[in-house]
Amino acid sequence: MFYVNPQNWQRNAQLAGDATVAGLRVQKITGDIDTDLAFLDLARLTRFLTLIGVTQALGLPAELGPKLRAALVRSVTLAKGEVWIGKSDHVLRRGHLRGKAIVAPRDRRLLFGATSATLDATVDISEVGAPQEISAPAQLHSYLPAARPLRARRGDAATGQAHPIGPLSTSASQRALRCRSRPPSSSSARCRASR
Repeated sequence: MFYVNPQNWQRNAQLAGDATVAGLRVQKITGDIDTDLAFLDLARLTRFLTLIGVTQALGLPAELGPKLRAALVRSVTLAKGEVWIGKSDHVLRRGHLRGKAIVAPRDRRLLFGATSATLDATVDISEVGAPQEISAPAQLHSYLPAARPLRARRGDAATGQAHPIGPLSTSASQRALRCRSRPPSSSSARCRASR
């Protein structure tokens, strides 16, 4: 999902016994994490997030190239994972990742000044296969206010200039949307001039 495949990261997996998660019988499996594969998946996810403007909006790197990934891999001192799989249905019920990194002085500039990092994350998965009730919103709103921060960070792709930060009027947003949906013609020139 989204280019992230944690099931491929495991190395030296071992069955660690039976347990119970949320009242269900599970088998616990422990293992090491292959950081090369994990950071490669993270690089793929980053490319996807960059395509949809998320990395720019959040001020994150637009890509994790080979040099950056190599520096990340060199920095990791601990990468362990545990999963709890349902005994009867073989469904993932819980996952836990632990990681530590100490960044060598030569890699700190490449890794945005970081000197160390710690990760301790758990995800619990419940209500698998249970019916879910999803209600439509009572009132729909324009996506434009939500897209404003993305446009402000990303800038105008056509001109390369950043959009001004600040509220856009609804009429200005609707005019811009109408202009973008028109086919190229002389009216397109008027749209660009009225922005």
